[in-house]
Amino acid sequence: LDLQWNENFCMGGTGMIMSRSTLQTFVPKIDTCLTNLLTNHEDVEIGRCVTLATGHTCTWAHEMQTLFYHRAGGKDDKGLEIDPDTLNENVFNTAITIHPIKSPSNMEKLSLKVRSRQRLKQMTLKHKLSFEIDSLSMSSPGDQYSIAAQEQE
Repeated sequence: LDLQWNENFCMGGTGMIMSRSTLQTFVPKIDTCLTNLLTNHEDVEIGRCVTLATGHTCTWAHEMQTLFYHRAGGKDDKGLEIDPDTLNENVFNTAITIHPIKSPSNMEKLSLKVRSRQRLKQMTLKHKLSFEIDSLSMSSPGDQYSIAAQEQE
């Protein structure tokens, strides 16, 4: 990758997030960066260009590994296809992107799994609210009157 010990690459594949000020400093250097590529790894070269433009490297933050989930390995180490059926539940709880998914059937499986989780959250909330409403309706009439009086105040 032709990186020094203190250099980092911008995690690619799953996407990159840059501040406006980083982009404003970065964009004018793109032509220079494109004419001086050292590898064919876009995430490494974007990292190198960010460093050239700003004097800073992309984040080393550990959270990026969980927010931008990437399953390493595969041909040319570009990532192993994700099978949503075997994906760890923690990934769904923390990741904002999941990469790589190239197979349409795996994309469909992932979509179904995400929608199923969303539906489960909605149903859980519905049952919780129903329970709270039932609890309020079991209160004595005096309690209901005092609740109504408080709401009017």
